[in-house]
Formats: sequence, C-alpha cells, structure tokens
Amino acid sequence: MNPNLSSLIRHGLTAAGGFLVAKGLASADQVGELAGAIVTIAGVVLSMLKNKKATVPTAPTPPAA
Repeated sequence: MNPNLSSLIRHGLTAAGGFLVAKGLASADQVGELAGAIVTIAGVVLSMLKNKKATVPTAPTPPAA
C-alpha cells in the first residue's frame, strides 16, 4: 500500500475515532479494533486491485517479417 495513502487513512481513522469516543458512541477499545479492521480490509482490497491490473492480458504482437 502506498505509504502516503496508509498514513492518510490512519489519521482519518484517528480523527473519526476521537470524535466517536468524545460523543460517547464508542469506547477507545472499540475504536482501536474498528480502525485495525478497516486498515486490514483496505490493504486487502488495494492489493486485489493492484494484482488485477497486473494480470490484464495484452494483445499479442504480430511476428516480425
């Protein structure tokens, strides 16, 4: 995963988690588990997309005369 993208995701999740804890909608433990799950899922999805792009077949080139 791109380091800049993973850093952006982590900081966004930290801010959202802080909001949820401040409003009393979630505990700090729940936010930590949720953030870990989201980062894991995002990593898997991005890896799948990267591998899918890498395996797209290209048209064969005609033989040289």
